[in-house]
Amino acid sequence: MGSSWWREIVKIRERIGVDGGSWFEESITKRLGNGLNTFFWSDCWVGTVSFRERFRRLYELSIHKELSVGVMHALGWGEGDEA
Repeated sequence: MGSSWWREIVKIRERIGVDGGSWFEESITKRLGNGLNTFFWSDCWVGTVSFRERFRRLYELSIHKELSVGVMHALGWGEGDEA
C-alpha cells in the first residue's frame, strides 16, 4: 500500500492530523511556461481545484475540453474569439 513516507505526504496534502493551515498548497506551485503542457480544464493551474470542478456547467458547455492553457490562449480570450 505504498511507503510510509508517501502516506505521510498524502496526509499533509489532505490536511489529516496537521495543524497550521494549508502548508502543502502554499508551498507547491505549478509553472506554466508556455502553457502547452498544462490542460486548461483538468489541471490545477490556478488554485487547488481544476476549472473542470470549479466551473462544471461551463465545462459541460465547452467544445474545447482537452486543450492546453497555451492553445486556449492562442485561440483568444476576448469576445468573438474561439476560446
